Parts: sequence; C-alpha cells; structure tokens
Amino acid sequence: MRSDVVNPVGVWARAAAVLATSLSGVAYAQVGAALSWAAAVLAVDLLGSRGVRNLPGRAGLTTLLVAESLLVAAATWADPALALVVGPLLLVPAYRAGQTRDGTRAVALVAAAVVLALVGVVARGGRPIVGVVDLLPWGVAAAVTGLLAASLARRSHRDSQRSLTPAARRAGLLLRQLDMLADSMAGGFDPPTCAELLLDEVDRRVSSSRRGVLVGYATDRAVPLAIRGSDRAPWPEPSTDESVLGQVWRWEEARSDLVDLDGQSRAMLVVPLGDPAGRRMGVLVLERSGDLPFTDGDREAAVAVAQSHAGNIDVALMFASLRERAGMEERERLAREMHDGVAQELVSFGYQIDVLRRLASKAGWEHAAALDGLRGELTRTLADLRLRIFDLRVAVRADAGLGAVIGDRLQRFGANSGIRVVLRLSESGYRLPVHAETLLYRLVLDVLADARVAEHVTTVDVTLDVDAPNAFLKIYHDGATMLHPDRFAEHPLASMGGRILVEPSATGVVVQLNLRLGATTHATLVSERIPRRG
Repeated sequence: MRSDVVNPVGVWARAAAVLATSLSGVAYAQVGAALSWAAAVLAVDLLGSRGVRNLPGRAGLTTLLVAESLLVAAATWADPALALVVGPLLLVPAYRAGQTRDGTRAVALVAAAVVLALVGVVARGGRPIVGVVDLLPWGVAAAVTGLLAASLARRSHRDSQRSLTPAARRAGLLLRQLDMLADSMAGGFDPPTCAELLLDEVDRRVSSSRRGVLVGYATDRAVPLAIRGSDRAPWPEPSTDESVLGQVWRWEEARSDLVDLDGQSRAMLVVPLGDPAGRRMGVLVLERSGDLPFTDGDREAAVAVAQSHAGNIDVALMFASLRERAGMEERERLAREMHDGVAQELVSFGYQIDVLRRLASKAGWEHAAALDGLRGELTRTLADLRLRIFDLRVAVRADAGLGAVIGDRLQRFGANSGIRVVLRLSESGYRLPVHAETLLYRLVLDVLADARVAEHVTTVDVTLDVDAPNAFLKIYHDGATMLHPDRFAEHPLASMGGRILVEPSATGVVVQLNLRLGATTHATLVSERIPRRG
C-alpha cells in the first residue's frame, strides 16, 4: 500500500483514468458529473490508502478496492447515462488490485463492478444492451490493466528476490517472525522482565525466602537477571562453587540439597534454564530454611515453570545481543569515519604548521613563538581525538569485564595526559548486565573528559566496587571542574535504580554513583552480550 501511493506508474494510471473520464464527460455533455465522480474515486483512492494501513493483513486494501468499485457502480445508479462516462474509472481499482500480484482479484473486482453498474442501469429504467455496450469496453480494458499490473508486480517481486542473497532473505523472514513473536510474549524482549515473570509464577507454586534467575552461556560469569529476598546475589559464583549451585551450572540437571550459607544450614533448589538446543543458558535458584528441605513435588513444579519460561528468556537475551551488536557496529563506523576524516585532516594541518614554524624560525619572525603554541594546542587536540576514537571502539565484553576496561582506559588517560591516576577495584564473582557495565564505563569517560579540559589537574582517583546486582563508583579529580550538580540528573543509570551525586568544590569535584539494579519497578535493562554460537 505504502509503495503504491508514491509509485509513478500508479500515478500515471490514475491520471489516465481521470483524463479519460473528463474527455468522455466533454463528449457527452456531462463534464460536471464526470469530474465529480472522478474526484470522488480519486479522493477515496488517495486518502483511503493512507487510512487503512493499520488494518490487519489485506483487510484494509480489500475495503479500499470494494469502496472504489462501488463508487463507479453508484454513478450508474444515480444516472444510467453516466455508464459510458464513468467507465474509465474502473482502471483505478483494477490497477491497484493488480499491484498485489493477484490478477484474479483484479478481474473479479472489475466484473463485480460492471454487474452492479448494469443492475443500476436496469433499476433506473435504462436499457441493458446500452449499458453493456457502454461499460463492457472499459470493463475489458480495466481487466487487462489489472492483469498487466499483476504480471509486472510479480516480475518486480521476483527480481527483488533474486537480488537478495539467501542469507538476506532468511534474515528478512526471521525479522518478520521476530516482530510477531514480540507481540505474543508477555515480557516482550526485555530479559529482566521475562525473568521477573518466571519468579512470579514460581512464587505461586513453590515457597522460598530467596530466589533468583542467573544467566550465562558456556564459561561466562553468571549475571543476576532478577533477585528477590535479597539486595545482592547471596550465593557463591556458580562457575567456581562446588555446592549444588555449581553442580547444576556445570552438569545441567535440576538438583536440591542442604548448603551452608553465612554459617547457616539452608535448603537450595537449582533448576537449569536451557535453550532450544538443550544447552544451559542460566539457572533458577530457590532457597529457604534448612528445616524445610525441598521435596520432589517442589522440584517438579520448579522444573515445569523453568521450562515454560526458558524460551522467552532465551529469545529476549538473543534480541538484546543483536541490539547491542548493532550499537557496536555503529560506534565502529563512527570511529572509522572520525579516524579517516577529521583526524587525518588535523594531521595534515599540523604538518603545514610545522612547515610555517621552520620558515618563521629561519626568518626570525616575531610570531614564531605563537606558531609553536598553536602546534602544541593542535597536538593536544589530536591526542584527545584519538582517545575519543578509542573510546568508541572499546566496549565491555564477555571476556573483559568492567574493571579491566576501566583500568585499561585509566592507564591510557594517564599516559597521554601526564596526570596521576589511582584505581581501587573490588569485583565479586557475579557480573552486572553488560548494558549496565557499558553505562558505568561511559560515566567514567564523562568525568575523564572533564578532567582532560579542567585546569590544574594533578590527580584522578577512581573507586569501583561491584557486587552484582549492586555497584558503587566514586571518581575524584582536583581540577577546576565544569560539571554542575545536575549534570547527570537524567542519566540512563538513574532509570535503572542508580543515584548519581556531583559535588564540585574549590579543590576539585567528586562524582559518586550508587547503583542497585531493579530498585525501580519499571527499569528496562539490556542483558549481557551473548557469544556467537557456532
């Protein structure tokens, strides 16, 4: 529908129909009536094509075509003498029907319109034979137009399909299926929401004091996707734990047992979450007092719930991975354009300044020192630009967590600026979702950018404490800051449960973040990157 509105062939087809109707009106002294009915059909065609797009399937198009055909037939009901005048208007619905690649529909539509028009002629006292002679030629012409339009549309569709690689065709099909799937999933494509729905159902069937959903593929560190009954992940990291949690993480079979947590005996039930290939993508963890061990019935109920929700979580994680990969590719594109564009031009400009500096020095020009200062400023700008290009290309990855990325960035910052940097790092065995880690990293970059341009900076001090799903970040530098207290008031981390404080002073600035994922009920998170599967 959308493409036909702007299709130049469709425009010419409508124009030809209106022109033929107008000429017939002139020939038979029915100019006013001819133009009125032509305008009505044209208005329905143009305005209706925009108004029926939201109707499901082809219902909107069918409604539009029937309305146009009924208008042509209605003209003969109003005045049998108009049968010959309005006949050319049959070309409009016939051509549009043919654009759907369905020639049969076009012919059927024209035939129905002609029959209805003849009924109108007879009902108003006209002679059927005259109506047939007047309408039949235009009906045949409209049917042929519809068949030709259908043939051309099918050929164009085949050509467009041939131009697509098999991978592109497959991708298009999968994206359409993905769009339909998003409408059918209760939690959409938000992994934490899907995990919360799982916990909602398991709470109705199995009692527990603490429970959570941990996700991670292969050898990845676990990410707490949803936790209840605690403000942190209270269990040992499963990839290194020898308890029932670690056993299920490695062997992918539901188990329950008594474990010692914080000096207390606790009953723990762990159920694997599998993808369609049967590989573990995470676990459901339930915990309660050791006096109430989990029964076989509890385990069966938890397994049933996990199996019913695992597919939704798997799809949500894959969609989050695709969305994140698209963002990475866009950042890489921007970095490449900056490197090949403005960076190269600045380098060339620097060479030209160097030539002028040498000439000015030999000639004893009084402004030679100013050129030296200009060259130094350009060098600083280039160094800053290189760091920004590096920042675009660096992302938090499954094999390099937040602490490693921030540590590497601080090292580069100190080497390029000569400023002393200090990092205090503490990370638990669990990771934050990569989206949250990326936002934390970007917050660090914002403060480093301020330190880069601030005057009299000698030290940058960073403290990072990650205990998923919580995190604490504190950054301090002793320069004349340009950051205001409300600088990060609308930062994305704020909508995810983060509280950012900016405290500028005469001796520098302190930026502090306290993050508790899930502290807000409507926080939308993009989960960790999923490694490409073979």
